[in-house]
Amino acid sequence: LIRAVEGSAFPKALNGETVEGRRFKLSELVTYKYFVGRLSLLNSQFTRAERELSFAFERCPRHMTHNKRLILRYLVPVRMALGVFASAQLLQKYKLDYYIPICRAVHAGHVSAFEAELAKHQRLFIRHGSYLLVERSKLIAYRNFFRKVHELHADKTTRLDVSTFKRCFNATGIEMDVDEIECVLANLIYSGYIKGYISHQHGKLVVSKGNAFPPLRDVLGES
Repeated sequence: LIRAVEGSAFPKALNGETVEGRRFKLSELVTYKYFVGRLSLLNSQFTRAERELSFAFERCPRHMTHNKRLILRYLVPVRMALGVFASAQLLQKYKLDYYIPICRAVHAGHVSAFEAELAKHQRLFIRHGSYLLVERSKLIAYRNFFRKVHELHADKTTRLDVSTFKRCFNATGIEMDVDEIECVLANLIYSGYIKGYISHQHGKLVVSKGNAFPPLRDVLGES
């Protein structure tokens, strides 16, 4: 149905332009973009989901605060997956305060804080149908954690001891053994969040000399 609607005759109309003397109502466009954005999330098309949900949010009338809040429930976590974090002011305005500590934890790479907040609001996210989307950001929190540890090395070495990561995790209240850390690293490398490889024999993470931690939007691409 979406492919039929978005055929050759419709792109301009879906952007709010007049085609052959007719145009969609703004309310129809906002509703359509909202649901296409949510469908894109189910298909893991995060870049498209952000584009569609952003269109819906920006064009939803200011006085329709309830509808704008519904859109943000999904736009906030999808942007977080792309490395863009909503401001506390915006979240407070639309009564989405529970996202504030989650955004801060992911941005800071504070995995234990993220886990605590996710558990705290688990039922809420399940009810909204956004739990799996928010949970996905745990991988981003891990990625940011490893990046910050890497940045602590003044010499910008490309060979990082896995045991160093273990000590840093312990310092933040997370008990993980070396095998568990290597498993997380392998997942991040496979997903493209880290450019490098694991030297299991030497207990090291070897990262690229260039962009070892690519921008999140580049990792997900035009999905």
